Amino acid sequence: MTRELTGPEVGAMAEALVPGSVARTTAMACYLKPETLVETMHALRTGPDSDLIHLTNLCGVDYWDHFEVVYHSQSFVRNQICTVKVECWDRETPVVPSVVPVWHGAWMQECEAYDLFGIRFEGHPNLHRILLWDGF
Repeated sequence: MTRELTGPEVGAMAEALVPGSVARTTAMACYLKPETLVETMHALRTGPDSDLIHLTNLCGVDYWDHFEVVYHSQSFVRNQICTVKVECWDRETPVVPSVVPVWHGAWMQECEAYDLFGIRFEGHPNLHRILLWDGF
């Protein structure tokens, strides 16, 4: 059975790999600082103790006062999965860094979050709408 890492466990791994990268943790998730997101995700992907090689899911969440981008990643070798989040407090022009350089599979998932929530992914190679019409 796949083990789900707790937020504090992921936070400890992230801090060990990229000091100062964690904004906060909850029981289920680790919140990363946007400015260290790509570096930390790359470290979690390649770190021997984490080996989070597969991005299972990336999605946006719309709250009253901010957006979140949620990342579920998995290690097949270590048989574990985790939840990492990043918050975006600018609702008018929400922007977070793209993780396409870390996981090529994020390409379409970031396009979907952009299309449905308007979250821009800085550094994405070709961010465009894939579901809705251009004027939406």
